[in-house]
Amino acid sequence: MHTVSLRALQHPSHVDELLTELVQSVDELIPEGAYLILDQASLPAMLHRLVRYAGYTRQSWACWVDDGGHAWLFLAEMSLDLSRERGNPVLQVDQYREDGQLRESAKWTATSDGTWQRCST
Repeated sequence: MHTVSLRALQHPSHVDELLTELVQSVDELIPEGAYLILDQASLPAMLHRLVRYAGYTRQSWACWVDDGGHAWLFLAEMSLDLSRERGNPVLQVDQYREDGQLRESAKWTATSDGTWQRCST
């Protein structure tokens, strides 16, 4: 991918969209019935610090909750080098539990058929 188009994809609103698409399309990331929270004030208190950090570092964030009070927070940023190398967007995604502890960190790439898969690198 060309750097100019990658930089356009790197814009926070595009990364927000890619992150939401990724989480909603990969069944293993959130349980069925969890819903997206768009208002930062509605987040569980333990996640406020992480969302402020995301804003400070220009990362995108998305959070899903279920009716039981469980939350899944994701912070993401575009990896320009890996996106250029693979020719498709690659997101570095950190997933946090409702207590603010890191659950998992992984790189994900969008494939040409519109699905997402973990990167081996």
